Amino acid sequence: MWLYLASWRFSGFCKDKALHLAVTGVLAELGDIGTLADSGCGDFNIGSVISPHVGRYDGCDVAETSINANKARSKVDHVEFRALVRNTIH
Repeated sequence: MWLYLASWRFSGFCKDKALHLAVTGVLAELGDIGTLADSGCGDFNIGSVISPHVGRYDGCDVAETSINANKARSKVDHVEFRALVRNTIH
């Protein structure tokens, strides 16, 4: 199974233990998730809860500083981070 998540929507609640339990509960109900793409992964706060429960975690964000910090902080083989590049519209 492949799953898309926009964790930035929950970033204000990520330190809440109840949210952590809810997220892991939903992941358990969904079963085997091969790849999870997290658009707007930010500081990887929610992603760090999710990543142990998926086969592959791809965190993406437009903030290269967040991506670089996440790469330095997370050294797990199945976790990757990518900076999304914005196109300039003239």
